[in-house]
Amino acid sequence: MISDNSKISESVKDEDEIKISKETKALTGAVVAGLGVPAGVVTTVASIGAASTGTAISTLSGTAATNATLAAIGGGSLATGGGGILLGTALLTGGGIIIALGVGFGIWKYLTGNDNTLVKPDLKFIPEKLDRSISNRQQGSS
Repeated sequence: MISDNSKISESVKDEDEIKISKETKALTGAVVAGLGVPAGVVTTVASIGAASTGTAISTLSGTAATNATLAAIGGGSLATGGGGILLGTALLTGGGIIIALGVGFGIWKYLTGNDNTLVKPDLKFIPEKLDRSISNRQQGSS
C-alpha cells in the first residue's frame, strides 16, 4: 500500500522556520568535543596500551581494564613512577573541559563573526615611554 506523503511534508518545517541560536550551536559543538575527545583517548589507549604489568589492556576486562587505562593515560602506575589512576582521571576530565571550552568559544566566535580580540593592546604609547625611560637612565648615570 502506498501512503500519502502530504501529511509528512506539511509537518516538516522549512529550514527558515527552525531558529537555532548561535549560542546553542556553540554549546552543542562544545559538548560533542568535550565528550568525544576523552572517549577517543580512552578507546585508543585501551586498544593499544599496556598495563604496568606488561599485559595488553585490550585483554583485560571490567575494573582492571578501566584502572589500567586510566593509569596509562596518567603516565603509568604509581609504582613505576607515573601519575597513576588519579592523574589519568584528572587529565581526562580537565582535558575534556579545556577542549570543550576552546571548541565552544571558537564556534561562537566563528558564528558571530566577532573578530574583536578580548584584549586590544594599545601599542602607540610604548615607543614614547621607552624613549623617556632611556633618556631618564642616561641623565641619571651622567
